[in-house]
Amino acid sequence: MTSAGLTANAGQAGGSVTDINQARKAGEVHVFSELATEDQARIINGVFSELRNAFPGQFLKYCDRISGWEDSERKRLFNDEDFRRLTARQIKNGLTRACKGEFLPSVGRLIQCCQPDLNELGLPDAERAWQEACNHSHEVIQHRWSHEAVYLAGRRVGWHAIRSASGDHQVQRLKKIFSDAYQQLVDDTIRGADLRGEAIAALTDMRRQSEEEKAIRYGHFLMGQELDKQGIPRRMSGAEALRRMKAGF
Repeated sequence: MTSAGLTANAGQAGGSVTDINQARKAGEVHVFSELATEDQARIINGVFSELRNAFPGQFLKYCDRISGWEDSERKRLFNDEDFRRLTARQIKNGLTRACKGEFLPSVGRLIQCCQPDLNELGLPDAERAWQEACNHSHEVIQHRWSHEAVYLAGRRVGWHAIRSASGDHQVQRLKKIFSDAYQQLVDDTIRGADLRGEAIAALTDMRRQSEEEKAIRYGHFLMGQELDKQGIPRRMSGAEALRRMKAGF
């Protein structure tokens, strides 16, 4: 994809953090990939303008020594999937952190600085979230989940599937499904989504289903007792068992 915001010439036109702020007018919860092209261009311009201002000597050295360096770095940043999931606020905050360093940050380092601290949001990392889902898949209602996103990701995979998974291939397949779902929920949380309502509704429905299952099991238990009392084999067909029970009354 080509855009004026990805070229070095556009960056030299005067991008700044102000441009990043302007790109947030539509709403701070919008991630980079959802912004209009002109807003994306403002953000890219702002990022490279700030890097140039914070590290003028190093920035110019790279431009002089490596032909097309800035244009290449802009394209790398623009196309990076992790960067495209960030909000304008996260980019601005990450840029501020990156500019406090001693050296001009690489694209990878810049994106790392932009990543939110999951611990501050109460979110475990993907590996710990998966382990929690596996360890408590048999007590979904009783367990106190570390975060709604963990429970909802497990629910999307399927608790029965997690409990009954066997073999490394099947476990890894479910883990991949869980990780993708969890990442989406993490992204939603970072963007300001409130997952509590969905989690409460899902748990309430699960409790209701659990109570219905208990009632059905209890009904089967009582039926079994009655069959035993009348000496009717439990493996008999339902219709024949009902006929004999009626005859017994």
